[in-house]
Amino acid sequence: MSLKLLASSFSRSCRVSNNIGLRFASYQPLGDAKSFPFSKQLLVPHIEPSSIPPKDAPLNTLGRFNHQLKYSSESSKFYSLFSRRGPIKSRIPPSSVITVTYYTNPEKTHTATFAGVLIGIRRRNNDVTIRLRNVIMKLGVEQIFSLGSGLVKDIQVLKRGKMHRSKIYWVRNQPKALQKMASGIQSRKK
Repeated sequence: MSLKLLASSFSRSCRVSNNIGLRFASYQPLGDAKSFPFSKQLLVPHIEPSSIPPKDAPLNTLGRFNHQLKYSSESSKFYSLFSRRGPIKSRIPPSSVITVTYYTNPEKTHTATFAGVLIGIRRRNNDVTIRLRNVIMKLGVEQIFSLGSGLVKDIQVLKRGKMHRSKIYWVRNQPKALQKMASGIQSRKK
C-alpha cells in the first residue's frame, strides 16, 4: 500500500505545467521490478535551425556595428595608411614625420594642426590610434589621435620613416634621436 501512495505522489510531482513547454506523463508503477521505470511519453519541443548568415556578414549586433564603423566614409580613408598588411608604399611607418589636421570640437567648426614624429600605432579591433611626439621649446609634447573618431580631417607625410616596429617609445629618453628624425621639418621650413 505504501508503495502505491509513494508512486502516486511521485507522479504528481513529475508533472510540469504547459507554460514551460514540456509535458511529462505520470509515472505508473508496474508490478514487474525488472522493467525500466522512466516514461516513454516525454514530449520534447522541436526547434527549427535558424538560417545561417553568409560568412562576410557579421553574426551579432556589435559585429555589424564595428563593420559599419570600419567602412564608413569619414574614417575609412585613414585605415589603409596605418594598416598592418597592405602595400608598403601606401603605409606610413613609425619614425615618419607627419602633420595631422584635426577638428577641435564635435561640430567640426574649428581646426588645428599638429606636426610631429610618429612614435606609436595602436590597432584595436577597428579603431586605430596614433601617437605623435614633438619638442617645443625644449619640452616634449605628445598627442594621441583616434582615427575612428571622425575628428581627424587630414594627414600629410612630410618625411617617411624607416622603422619596422609599431612603437618607438625609446625616443622619449633620447632627444637627439628625435631631432635627427625630425630634421626634415626644419629643412623644409627654410
